[in-house]
Amino acid sequence: ILAIESSMEQPEELSAALDAGQAGQTALYMLVGVMGYWVYGANTQSVIALNVSGVPGAIVKLLQCFAMTVAYVGLFLPACTFLEELIDGELVHSLYEPLGPAI
Repeated sequence: ILAIESSMEQPEELSAALDAGQAGQTALYMLVGVMGYWVYGANTQSVIALNVSGVPGAIVKLLQCFAMTVAYVGLFLPACTFLEELIDGELVHSLYEPLGPAI
């Protein structure tokens, strides 16, 4: 969240953007759930990918793998940025600059 907030032109709008994103995601999940129950009825399984078989099922599983891969990259971006600064020495120099020159 901090990486997103620091890259925004108007960081004070972060909470509104997060609220809108969560509302959209919740609405999408509800739509998928209602449509899945409407199509499959009482035979609906808890894992949505198990309800779809054949080629459409394979496509659903591939899309789930793609979504997890993209999420993995997004989750580790702040950690990679920190490590990159640490390796380049910028973080070390910024920590020791306030101490002043060595005697």
